[in-house]
Amino acid sequence: MNNQNLNNNNNNNANNNKNPKKKKPGFSFVFFTTLLTAILVATLYSTGGVKENSEISYNQFLAMVEEGKVEKVEIQDDQIVITEKKAKETDPEKLYYTGVVEDDTLPQVLNKAGVEYSREIPDNTAAVIMSIFTTFVPLILMIVLFVWLMNKMSKGGGMMGFGKSNAK
Repeated sequence: MNNQNLNNNNNNNANNNKNPKKKKPGFSFVFFTTLLTAILVATLYSTGGVKENSEISYNQFLAMVEEGKVEKVEIQDDQIVITEKKAKETDPEKLYYTGVVEDDTLPQVLNKAGVEYSREIPDNTAAVIMSIFTTFVPLILMIVLFVWLMNKMSKGGGMMGFGKSNAK
């Protein structure tokens, strides 16, 4: 009788090895992988076209304008971006930036020096989307993680039931 039980156990093990169940990735794995990929793509996209700029003082900027070294100026909300004139056509474009100073005479100085200037029209949509993203996504992730952990604990028999076998 004992030999027969051993043979049955061996046959069951052999059958289990021949027909293993193919495990499909769970919803949580797919969700977290997709989320991680989306965050990585968004990060790479947002930092993709950034050029290296050099910071200069506002006085240096005005001196460059007076010396005729400035080709164009873009006034943004938080900074002034200065494009230096190229000495040769093959030279790379050099960009500088300085802080915005309340200077009512700046347009007259730029016009007098023949510098092309423009004011950036602010687009607040990206800032609103980013604030929503940074506020709600971590909250949603914590809720999903909590639900997933509670589901795992209820199946495994408590807090330390992650590694327990469900075999009977």
